[in-house]
Amino acid sequence: MIAITGTPGTGKTAVAGVLRRRGYAIESLAELAVRMGASMKGKDEAVIDTAAMSKKLHGRRGRLIVEGHLSHWLGPDLCIVLRCSPKRLRQRLAAREYSKAKVQANVEAEAIDAILVESLENCDDVREIDTTSRKAVNVADCVEEIISDGGEGYLPGSVDWSKEVLAWF
Repeated sequence: MIAITGTPGTGKTAVAGVLRRRGYAIESLAELAVRMGASMKGKDEAVIDTAAMSKKLHGRRGRLIVEGHLSHWLGPDLCIVLRCSPKRLRQRLAAREYSKAKVQANVEAEAIDAILVESLENCDDVREIDTTSRKAVNVADCVEEIISDGGEGYLPGSVDWSKEVLAWF
């Protein structure tokens, strides 16, 4: 199993669409959760039982690529974390008309590497791609490179927002 994860707004869905058009079997975590009966209505959005999904998915045969900002909780064999500059991420999320609080929470999560850290805690093989100035087709090329040859150029720690974050103060 391969997870394509990242903070909302980093390009997961767009990249998954490109990969799907290239012939990869890609599952949306949200859609998969509904089909598996592992999604419940929450206060503002769906709540996904990733532990139940992980149990159901393990032992499944064939390559499965799951896209979603919680997919790193499924215990994938490979986890690809999409990253985006907090400044650019703020613009992307504002364009989606997220609330100010939701934009701020997601920008802060990206700034402190929240999903990368969670991925490193839950997965043995993690890579990260900076999507800030790349088009979805270019990011999909990076994903294919990682899948085909390990993507040593995308090791965790290659993306660093500390200078941008320090400029906030």
